[in-house]
Amino acid sequence: MRIGVRWLPRQYTQIAIDPKLLDAYVGRYEIRKDVILAVRREGDHLSIHQEGSKHEQRILPESSHLFFTNDSVLEYDFVIGEHNRVTELTVDSNGFKWHAKRIEDTH
Repeated sequence: MRIGVRWLPRQYTQIAIDPKLLDAYVGRYEIRKDVILAVRREGDHLSIHQEGSKHEQRILPESSHLFFTNDSVLEYDFVIGEHNRVTELTVDSNGFKWHAKRIEDTH
């Protein structure tokens, strides 16, 4: 007999956060050399997409550092390091985590 596991997205509650905090999260994050996530601010929210892809998702804050989307099971956790600077973005998909280091723009 085979038993399957079905992941159900949890319920999130969007909160309002300081727009300056949104600005701090804008940037590029590298999961590996060929997988770069770009976060940008669009008015009162952030959006994220993988560079080279046209698919972009709006991400919404649940806390000052944890964001979610309405249409997926992905969570985005911005990690604050030394000097209150964002150093990493952790992407969580049902317990599977990818760590994306913040990289500097070279353009």
